[in-house]
Amino acid sequence: MLRFNVSFSDVLSVVRCCSVFYVFYEQYLTIVRNTVFNLGISLVAILFITIVLLGFDIWTSVIIVWTIAMILASMFGIMYYWSISLNALSLVNLVMTVGISVEFCSHIARAFALSTKPTRVLRANDAIVNMGSSVSSTLCLLVWKSMCIVQSLSSPLNYMCNIHSFIH
Repeated sequence: MLRFNVSFSDVLSVVRCCSVFYVFYEQYLTIVRNTVFNLGISLVAILFITIVLLGFDIWTSVIIVWTIAMILASMFGIMYYWSISLNALSLVNLVMTVGISVEFCSHIARAFALSTKPTRVLRANDAIVNMGSSVSSTLCLLVWKSMCIVQSLSSPLNYMCNIHSFIH
């Protein structure tokens, strides 16, 4: 008679889940760490790049990064309110939010910093008048192009995203 001296807990520690969906569930083990890392690297890169491109204007660069951090905080709030879980797709959307926010904030801040008007209110008005329209048209073009690309894909995710945007 053959006897095995293996306990039940030893067997469970070696068993691995093998499924088509396992790849998607495995992302939840590291998603928070990946989110903090990716968004942190993005904000630090934005800080250094805007410092250089804005002519070493550190205060304006810090304000831009702070504004983008507040935009991210509002995005996390919207995700909570709409019950959107943090996964790889929402992480990509958050990183894209950072990229789009940089375009808005840095162009408007640069126009504000280079304005020759005497008061802050007049400089803000000048920045919005001169740079606001080009930033807005760029955003509209970006959204239109991305919607065309997404609509051309044949994916169940495309269907779910469209349904989700019309429900809320």
